[in-house]
Amino acid sequence: TNSSVFVATCARSFADAPLLRARLPAAPRGSGHSFTRRYDARTAHSDASTALGAPGRQLGSEASMLRAGALLGLRRAASSAPRASHARRARCVSASVSGPRYAAAAEGAPRVTLYTKEGCTLCDKAAEVLAAVRGEADHALEAVDITDDGNERWHGMYKYDIPVLHIDGAFWAKHRLTETEAREALAEAQAGRFEARAGEPDAERLERRAQGEE
Repeated sequence: TNSSVFVATCARSFADAPLLRARLPAAPRGSGHSFTRRYDARTAHSDASTALGAPGRQLGSEASMLRAGALLGLRRAASSAPRASHARRARCVSASVSGPRYAAAAEGAPRVTLYTKEGCTLCDKAAEVLAAVRGEADHALEAVDITDDGNERWHGMYKYDIPVLHIDGAFWAKHRLTETEAREALAEAQAGRFEARAGEPDAERLERRAQGEE
């Protein structure tokens, strides 16, 4: 009976047991993480099982019970910690590529927007085509990373179709671009005759239709 009470006491939240915290090793210096964050639930469960032993066996010592209680507390803390959002996870593994690529030589030149994300090789090729015609078809180029916070609308629409290009805020092209196409569209924009092209992608809308929501 006394052993059962002691085990139950040890299994309390790790945050409420300063003595137990003192018995745990500190996180390596320079790791940037606390021991609790680095010690995940699976490891805690494994170590707690080892300390507690097989069902029906008695605990070997008070030290084992103290350690088991601490690890069980860690397991609770890890399992109840909020999970990172999709956008936060994306930031952890990739860097934003949003920002101006280059400015126009003259005021009033067409403004091209490239919707992209890190690692998009087709996007890089589209940017190279635009840079190649820059001398004869003046324009400014700005990149918008669809995975950035605040760009959920663009991610929902363009997630399967980047690169997507706009001229002065109107849809222009997607996937691939030739130098001839770039010259023609930018000349239209410079003359004030550019109109949005048909076929602008909208992945979320297609998904809703497929699910019968529209």
